[in-house]
Amino acid sequence: MFIVTVVFLVGLVFVVQQILLQYSYINIPSSYQESDYHIMISTENMITKAVTMASSCSEASKNIEESLLFVGEQTTSGYSINVEYYMNCTNWNNAYPDPAPVPVTIKITSENTETINKLVIYSGGAIKCKCSDWVEKGCGSASGCDRFKMRKTRTCEPSLCDAESICVQDYMSCGYLQCRVTASGGMCSLEEVDVLHMSSLDGSGLAEILPDNNFNYKVCCQGPGIGRDCTAGDATTFLDLESTTNARVEIPGGPNFNVNACISGNTISCGYTTVLGHTCDDFNPGSACIVSISSTTNANVANCTGTGSYDTKICCLIT
Repeated sequence: MFIVTVVFLVGLVFVVQQILLQYSYINIPSSYQESDYHIMISTENMITKAVTMASSCSEASKNIEESLLFVGEQTTSGYSINVEYYMNCTNWNNAYPDPAPVPVTIKITSENTETINKLVIYSGGAIKCKCSDWVEKGCGSASGCDRFKMRKTRTCEPSLCDAESICVQDYMSCGYLQCRVTASGGMCSLEEVDVLHMSSLDGSGLAEILPDNNFNYKVCCQGPGIGRDCTAGDATTFLDLESTTNARVEIPGGPNFNVNACISGNTISCGYTTVLGHTCDDFNPGSACIVSISSTTNANVANCTGTGSYDTKICCLIT
């Protein structure tokens, strides 16, 4: 089995195009160079031509290797092509429905999408597998995946095409909490919950919570079913404020302040880290940083990172 991963920028598609022209004689219009679909079809054609143009199985193997010489990884984001193929030369002279010499799985990943196609290639041509829609089977260890990944399965036909099972990162479905701070005057989106306001990000910030709305910087959090209702049975306090606005803060349960800032609507645990240079993920893997504070009581607030941020960070996790 050979697994080849290709990572390239949109700006480097001309490299792929040169290889595709060599093996499949197709052109990539500039308007389609950013299309995951077009890259998938082009990759399928490239590998099919690498096999069908060969006079022997060994030549086909060499052609595929040569067609993937541009394998490499760039330092910035773009598309990732993962090509997994088997070479079984005892099947070289077979035709469908006998076993194929080259079963292939291609995965195209970009920033927001992941596409997986399968095909079986004979010396005389390829048969593209027709697969059902993916069915979600659950998140995390119970499904054999990592904490924030969803197990998905699908069946494929004809019978030469194996059923598939994959783990796909799915933060929302698998209970991942994400938080951000808006630009000055910005607002949380409809998918986000406004959990805290800050007067500034330079380290001298004071805090407030709704319904007060005097400060320009909003802390917006997103996760499955979350809210900010402190009276909810599943609410978790992440900060205590001295008042609802123009307030200094302290860690929950501190001795001085009693106005709560909360996240509700799911099973959420919150805590804090004071370790120099630590992130919330270092403190509790998968947790989100809500805000950083200057000390554990009578504190100013700031963003989690950047100028003015503090080592003490308030961290929350959907468990």
